[in-house]
Amino acid sequence: MTPQFFDHNFLDKIFDSTYFETIIVDNNGKIKYISRNYCDFLNVARETIIGEYVPNVIENTRMHIVVQTGKPEIGELQFLKGNYVVANRIPIFQEKKIIGAIGTIIFRDLDDWKKMNTHIKEVFSNHNFFVEEKQFKNSSKYDLNDLVGTSEEIINLKEKIKKISRGNISVLIRGESGTGKELVAHSIHKYSERSDKPFIKVNCGAIPEQLLESELFGYEEGAFTGAKKGGKPGKFQLADGGTIFLDEIGDMPQHMQVKLLRVLQEKEIEAVGGLYPKKVDVRLIAETNH
Repeated sequence: MTPQFFDHNFLDKIFDSTYFETIIVDNNGKIKYISRNYCDFLNVARETIIGEYVPNVIENTRMHIVVQTGKPEIGELQFLKGNYVVANRIPIFQEKKIIGAIGTIIFRDLDDWKKMNTHIKEVFSNHNFFVEEKQFKNSSKYDLNDLVGTSEEIINLKEKIKKISRGNISVLIRGESGTGKELVAHSIHKYSERSDKPFIKVNCGAIPEQLLESELFGYEEGAFTGAKKGGKPGKFQLADGGTIFLDEIGDMPQHMQVKLLRVLQEKEIEAVGGLYPKKVDVRLIAETNH
């Protein structure tokens, strides 16, 4: 290893201009270099930790393990400073021998990662080169490009959609008929981490009240006269892993709203005629003009 490899002035010129927090350890797991932005993140003085065994300085680190195994760890979650960060750890070889490892934090928390994920999807959408996603019978058709307008209100709305899309919270969209509520719902799903999963739309006002429960939650064989052999999955089951969009939720009968509350609270549904509840992982988006 050349002396320049651990020369702090030389390395600072490289890593001070990068977004990533960076650390280098030797083959004994002792810190030989740490970038100034990483020190700021840890709230430590660099001169006090150089030469220290890395687990004594950074919680849940695996840098000392990487120099033992020689196996890189890319995009790993690490709990650090009260949050999960996304880290890379790469062994450094010289003449086929491990002489150390370099580690970087590429996202300081998962919200950083979600922001980048949303940004990439927006770029893909703007340039019409979305990677072809798995096609579902029901899937989102629209994105932010379909929300036309350049006013401050539209720009703020688009920013709010991007921010909301990064979470898993339920969303209620309110507005008069014809204002584009469905475009908002599609866009939230499109820019979310569920974008490659089903997007199932249900028009609550178009389904007869007596059929709405079986349509949403499905039914078991023999649940009622005319029930299909083998039963039928409901919309919530079809949306499992993805998003369900309840259009005109204001037209949903009150007794169905009680059942919907159970889905939101317990993350489970009970089919008509079913004996046991079934777990579902569904994000709910609803809209109403009321």
